[in-house]
Amino acid sequence: MANFPFIEILVVFAIYLAISYFYLNKKLGIKIKRRGLLSMHRKRYFLAIDFLFISLFFGVLTGYANGDFTFMGLHSYIIAMFGLFIMLSINSGIEEWIFHRKDKAFYHEWLSTLLYLLVLFVLYSSEK
Repeated sequence: MANFPFIEILVVFAIYLAISYFYLNKKLGIKIKRRGLLSMHRKRYFLAIDFLFISLFFGVLTGYANGDFTFMGLHSYIIAMFGLFIMLSINSGIEEWIFHRKDKAFYHEWLSTLLYLLVLFVLYSSEK
């Protein structure tokens, strides 16, 4: 824990917020449309895909906790957690892109996917 990359993660979040708020929101006028996981406005098949990702995530965690996945190390928790966030964000972005393309809110979802990838890269590269 002594080598936790706190400053690097703050820089990544600051860049994300600058792009999201100042460029996408203020300059281009693209508003964030957050829909929850159990929102009434979600399509059923995208909701089913989200639950599939969540169940796969819990399957990996219970397999790791039971000792079935002994080949997996500490990095597997980080990769599984960020993999879940990345897949949920990509799925939500694709749903926005298909059904609400004129709103252009999918740019925020895909920007958050890039945020998760960058934070995963920072965390993974700091562990040695």
